[in-house]
Amino acid sequence: MAETNQAASKAAQLAPTQALSELTPATSSIGVWLVKVHRDAQIVPYSYTWEGKTKETKKVEVLLIGQDAETYCMGRARKTSSDDRAMQALADKFKAGTIWKMSRVALLTENRSHLGCTVKVVVDLARTTWAPVLQSTVLMPSEPAPVELLSDIVSVKGPQRCDVIC
Repeated sequence: MAETNQAASKAAQLAPTQALSELTPATSSIGVWLVKVHRDAQIVPYSYTWEGKTKETKKVEVLLIGQDAETYCMGRARKTSSDDRAMQALADKFKAGTIWKMSRVALLTENRSHLGCTVKVVVDLARTTWAPVLQSTVLMPSEPAPVELLSDIVSVKGPQRCDVIC
């Protein structure tokens, strides 16, 4: 039985994956993607206005790097209950350097112009299916690499939005 579990695990590790740049609302539920956590997930407090009242809540955020350093996106989970332990457990799951195979990807609706990532989607950390991948079995970039250099961005004379990683 242990051999069967090991064989199934090895087959899952070797299953083909899509490039992160192919993650779209149309492909999210049918594809499989390999991602690496850039930094430990953070619990971020924020406020929003609902029915004229300011509400305070929290979200978990993490930067996910694809197999190519120039493809990365945000992973996020919004607080859905008053239980802070669930948020902390989710944040503890996504540690820097861990590699995950994500499938049945759920996406959050966000304003694409506010996303400072090359892949303009936000993965719902709580509703996506995650399978850990042994780090020694796959080569992943150590950090994201913006498509444009800062010197190129600064040389543009008109107004612009850009992604800067420091």
